[in-house]
Amino acid sequence: MGNHVTTRRSRIDAALAAQLELLSGGVSGASTYWVHGLSESCVLKVIEAESADYVRARGYREIHFYNELAARLPVHTPRVLASIIEESGYCALLIAAYEPVKPANALRADDFTEIATQLARFHAVYWNRTAQLANFSWLTTPTTPDLTNDTRHARETWRALAQRPQFQEILTESTLHEIESALVNVRTKPEYDPDAVMTLCHGDCHLDNLLRDQDGHLIWADWQEVCIGHGPSDLTFLLQRAEANGADIARNIVVAAYCKALESAGVAGVNERAITSAMNESERRTRLLYWPDYMRDATTEAMAHHLACIFPA
Repeated sequence: MGNHVTTRRSRIDAALAAQLELLSGGVSGASTYWVHGLSESCVLKVIEAESADYVRARGYREIHFYNELAARLPVHTPRVLASIIEESGYCALLIAAYEPVKPANALRADDFTEIATQLARFHAVYWNRTAQLANFSWLTTPTTPDLTNDTRHARETWRALAQRPQFQEILTESTLHEIESALVNVRTKPEYDPDAVMTLCHGDCHLDNLLRDQDGHLIWADWQEVCIGHGPSDLTFLLQRAEANGADIARNIVVAAYCKALESAGVAGVNERAITSAMNESERRTRLLYWPDYMRDATTEAMAHHLACIFPA
């Protein structure tokens, strides 16, 4: 990739020499630190040269996003203080620090409509215009995923969950058979129709990646998974995660706000029913394939709700 210094290395060095408080080792592979002792509060993300290729790709992608795309978008993103990508593969990103949004169960209905409205405005910029992103070679483009390993892992996880005491009466052999049939269907059927509209997506859209600045503006953070994809996937993942953390969301109101904002931003032919359907299918697949890994300690009631979302009456 070559030596690519986007801002002064001295700022990165100063941050590394400051007092660092580890925030996370990160599922993403980046080590994230709160930096103390500089002139302002900031966060440092570091990916070492010896990290796996996919980990380094995430770090590069986020840095390129901030430097090349963020200013074009109608959402607030973290202020970048310094960033660097070295030929060795090492990269680092220093950004201003912000406050997290309230916990999911403390957010009001208008908070979720605000989030959905801003997300729609972001999606609207490249809605059905992703050809304009062709020159950004670092941007993940859509592919047809091979879900063989994912479905096999999900099947094994569902079987293991059925042995948990709180699930033995609800994850019956009959239910597991339904799950198996659904997994086969997921593996062989595309998530979206081939002609479904594509746009620029956040790719990891949940409340932990939303912050607020001192003026109360939402700050959309953590762009390592930014990609070309389907807008409804961003929205449904955000709602799923929020509900799992205790939020009570009037989904019809949130989806209506999202669709209204798309139209206001100039997207033609917005079909609320089609977007709702796409969201439901995306959620169903996520709940089948990926949520089981996080359901081990769920209550019986939570599992019943989970199954009802997969197999609506």
